[in-house]
Amino acid sequence: MNQKGFASLITIVIMILVVGAGVGGFLVFQKKGAPVFEMGPSVENPATLVEQTPPSESPPATSPTNQDQPLSPPFSSLPSPLTSSSTSPKAQPTLTLVVTVPENTPQDDTVWVYIWQAPRKMEKVSGHVYRLTLTETELAEAQKAPVKSGVVVPYRYSRNGYDFHTAEYLEPTLEEPNRDTNDYFWTKQGRKVIYDPGKTVSDTIKRWRWFPEKGMSEQTITLEPDREFLPRIGGVLFHSGQTIEDFYTPAFHTPAFHDFFDSTARHLKRQGFTWVELDPPWQWIEENGLPKIKNESAHNPNYPSDETFLEEVRTYKKEGLRVLVAPQVCCTPLNTQDRPKEWWDAYFDETERFLVHFAKLAEQGDADAFMYAIPASDTYPASVDLEKKWRTIFGNIKKIFNGEVFLTARLEK
Repeated sequence: MNQKGFASLITIVIMILVVGAGVGGFLVFQKKGAPVFEMGPSVENPATLVEQTPPSESPPATSPTNQDQPLSPPFSSLPSPLTSSSTSPKAQPTLTLVVTVPENTPQDDTVWVYIWQAPRKMEKVSGHVYRLTLTETELAEAQKAPVKSGVVVPYRYSRNGYDFHTAEYLEPTLEEPNRDTNDYFWTKQGRKVIYDPGKTVSDTIKRWRWFPEKGMSEQTITLEPDREFLPRIGGVLFHSGQTIEDFYTPAFHTPAFHDFFDSTARHLKRQGFTWVELDPPWQWIEENGLPKIKNESAHNPNYPSDETFLEEVRTYKKEGLRVLVAPQVCCTPLNTQDRPKEWWDAYFDETERFLVHFAKLAEQGDADAFMYAIPASDTYPASVDLEKKWRTIFGNIKKIFNGEVFLTARLEK
């Protein structure tokens, strides 16, 4: 199947629980909220002690501002979730946060709180109420300094551990027009409480970013093509599905990555999908002057491990979906100019090793199809026998993987 064949698939963007980003070439599926919901009015949500009367609300606004600013701080410096203290919460002074979320919060969502810049997952107490108790040790981990009575603790709530993108909406004011910005999220959070050992704080979130204050705007999209497709070579059936583009590694983007395998699979099944595509990325690097492909997950949106990748494949299979595995080498440039034969031999050896590795995983996970997008032929010098190289590589893939095997390529004259 050529690249045009896959690129002509129905472009459908399905909006579910968390924000996603597309890097593949099948169909783009966004897990992580896109701006398809109507924007409704909002109010401020200052922290409120249980025994106090909540402060007054600010006037509503029609929409948030500065929603598409680049992430700050850089991805590589985002904090990891706080580790649990080895000391029982009962043995230390604590701070407890209790929050009531809007009724239109999806049932499969998780709720997180960012304390200083450290994310912590909250426990669901009832339908719309979540709780988190932190010891002084855990607060000190978040601040990276000792915490004593009287310290101001800044924090902000977010859906699904995806920081500012899915945070509670804070109304911009004349004094703070940047309240609904990524920079404000990481520097000021938006809420604060004066720490007093044993204190319990009760909050109410009026609205999430991207969501209206009440209800939910829904968009229905048909999966049926509006025309017939040309016959495929050899009578191969046309496959239509959705690419699942994740911010893969918890350390790189969202700590809630594993929370949504099952709910995403169920959602796709309910919507009538039959195929999904997973595009696990690795990166080109150079070692001793020769090209290497590695899983550089610390600085790229990769799966953290083969086990995580297999877990997601098997989740979709469990729901009766068919899975296309389409590994990609992405995100890092590779200088191919004026390279000697030894370098090009290493290039194709690494490409084969990478693809065979994922072909083995695809076979282990009982995937249904395997695909690789071959770089344009003008990437290579004329001295390279491209047909022989790629036939050898794909021949070795087919020795390992028993499902359908495709390649996409830009056709030259």
